[in-house]
Amino acid sequence: MHFDVNIRPAEIRASLHCLTEITGAAAWQKRENDFAHQVRDNPLMAEYLDSHFRIERSMFDVKRYKQNTGRIPNIINTPSANTATLYNFAAVVSRVFRQLPMCGQDALRQKLKGALDDEVGLSPLAFEMRTVAHFVASGFDVEFHDLGEGGGFDFLVSKAEIEIEVECKSVSGDVGTAFICVANASLAHIF
Repeated sequence: MHFDVNIRPAEIRASLHCLTEITGAAAWQKRENDFAHQVRDNPLMAEYLDSHFRIERSMFDVKRYKQNTGRIPNIINTPSANTATLYNFAAVVSRVFRQLPMCGQDALRQKLKGALDDEVGLSPLAFEMRTVAHFVASGFDVEFHDLGEGGGFDFLVSKAEIEIEVECKSVSGDVGTAFICVANASLAHIF
């Protein structure tokens, strides 16, 4: 799989729409309602949610901004780096989703819905998508193994005689969140 990793301002709105359509608006609305309930119960929770659920919280900020102004925040003038993170995530997910076979699309849809419903959120999937975008930008072909085959490793990247099985992991706890990628490389013909 190859795709353009550059995001253009004119494409952002369609990418956000696609991201919402993949899961359905109800999954995002439920997450927003859950967060609002948590903040009502404990106003100090807002800062925690902003730091641990950046993509989700940015999506809700963009939604409110659009409701108030009729447009989405401009990527160039936005004061929040989280908005740019959301736009990047939406662009990569929408491009990957369009190129996946139906079974892969269903698997990605379930991953997104699950992430919007659990205590970890979209951060691990965002890390995986950033890793994919990095490999694509470096000229690698990416094949989503976990979405197509159902396990073993997340994706296979290849370029010339290089093949790398990549497994992205995230660890969360009281100390924060850490993301790592484990790669198993096979070099077919070194000399």
